[in-house]
Amino acid sequence: MPPDAVFTSAPVLVLSGTLDSLTPARQCADAAALFANAQQIPVANSFQVTALDEQDYCASVIVRNFVKDLDPGDTACAAHRRSEDCP
Repeated sequence: MPPDAVFTSAPVLVLSGTLDSLTPARQCADAAALFANAQQIPVANSFQVTALDEQDYCASVIVRNFVKDLDPGDTACAAHRRSEDCP
């Protein structure tokens, strides 16, 4: 990354799957730290593209709330997602 890189101050949402081996949560946290107004939400028992591979409508609701209001709303479901809820 160029040393003079500039990142937006707009709100940024970073979803990370706790079981994602391609982009681990630590890398997502590092990416989120580049943005002044970012928040990372780890989604339990989830992999890549958490908002697309779900059956319990947790991550997709968070994304829709964020796009609509620039706020993810209640994210408690992300921490409590059970493995039996996953595809």
